[in-house]
Amino acid sequence: METAARLTNDTHSTLLSATTSHLFRLPGELRKDIYRLAIVSPDLVLVDSTGVPEPALLSVSKHVRSEAITIDYKENTFNIDIIDFNSAVCVRMSQKKRQLRYRHQISPRCFCSSLPNNCKPNRANLLLWLRRYHEGCVDQKIGSPSELLRANELYDAMYLVVGGVFCIVDGMRTVG
Repeated sequence: METAARLTNDTHSTLLSATTSHLFRLPGELRKDIYRLAIVSPDLVLVDSTGVPEPALLSVSKHVRSEAITIDYKENTFNIDIIDFNSAVCVRMSQKKRQLRYRHQISPRCFCSSLPNNCKPNRANLLLWLRRYHEGCVDQKIGSPSELLRANELYDAMYLVVGGVFCIVDGMRTVG
């Protein structure tokens, strides 16, 4: 009986100390500045087949997560690595974006990359990606040929053609 009471008191004091942490005594704007320093990356955040990486800070507590998650997804830019035109990563990222729009009214900045040295053209994957994009299941695509050329990057003809196909699908989405 005495042990149970002591455990309850220990648990209560632990919870109390977590809610009265020095961090939570700071004004909200100052806490957000601290979160920005810890979370926002000057580089692109790579999203690959393992999913969207989350900073360890988001696992500290529910309170910190609720305050910091919007900063992570609103102020970072995510680069979705598409290998072999496999759009499964795009589907997961699109689902995550919909959740964030619903829960936090934010929409992360994302773009796709599929570099020539890690891509083996897979027609079935590309057709599935185009279908998912046309149906609105994913909103990530390869840029239009003019966007790709403006980026001053070297792209082979395959990327320019695929970017053009996505432009055609864009037109089809608006028509019907």
